[in-house]
Amino acid sequence: MGMILTIVYLLIALLFFFYSLYLYQFGSRIKKGMYLNSEEETTLAFSKLKLFFKLWGIITIIIILFYVLIFVITIAGGILGASRM
Repeated sequence: MGMILTIVYLLIALLFFFYSLYLYQFGSRIKKGMYLNSEEETTLAFSKLKLFFKLWGIITIIIILFYVLIFVITIAGGILGASRM
């Protein structure tokens, strides 16, 4: 059981690392783009922000699908349990 929790926590840490990385890259590039008045740097900054929200959306969809799967399995288990009585 400890190994499973370790793997889950490492996956969560990896996920939050990428969230933080994309936000850091956005912040540093947008600051540099505004300071130098560089359209190219600002465009690169917004591409990092786009990656952040794309990752956020994918993870949200996965979590919602996981919840639906748990709901369906619970309903099926309840029906199966009720039919055995």
